[in-house]
Amino acid sequence: MKNIISERELKRMVKKVVREEKLNNINEDRTDFEMSGARSRKDYTPNPRERDISSMFGKYADDVPPIVIRYLRKNPEAIVKRLFKIYGEKIFDYLPQQEMEEGYDSYMGDVYEEDDWIQKAVEKPGSLRKKMGLKKGEKLTDSDIKRKVAQIKNKDNNTNKSGVQGLGKRDLKTYRQLNLAKTLRGLK
Repeated sequence: MKNIISERELKRMVKKVVREEKLNNINEDRTDFEMSGARSRKDYTPNPRERDISSMFGKYADDVPPIVIRYLRKNPEAIVKRLFKIYGEKIFDYLPQQEMEEGYDSYMGDVYEEDDWIQKAVEKPGSLRKKMGLKKGEKLTDSDIKRKVAQIKNKDNNTNKSGVQGLGKRDLKTYRQLNLAKTLRGLK
């Protein structure tokens, strides 16, 4: 005698098998619950900055999970702010003053090294004027700049994001030149 399974019973059995299969797939994908979203230590290859960060922990470097090292690398501002919140002004006692001053001076030396840095910011003087159809000696006005910026923004085919992500290379370069011209106009 044959066992006859009703349609309802068959559907219920199929659903049960499918549900069990889905659960098995989910559990296979999640092998490391403790560090979800991070690489396991055996798959982790630190970059040079991450090696420097882990060396801060000295003999405990091997105990620090890779996700923590990566967080420290990606969020230095948040870390410094939290340390300042914990230690307050006392945090400056722990920083070597000589190195801070040398670093600041070398940075500022790079910034103020050249007097003609504005002239060097423009790669090809006159190229924007030519694109705008102005003759040599004619001045670029604010209204010309605003009109051309509006034309370029209308060409942007990615309206979901603010800015001009959907422009071609040529239009993007012109847009940047116009913004620089606007900025330099304000410096006069």
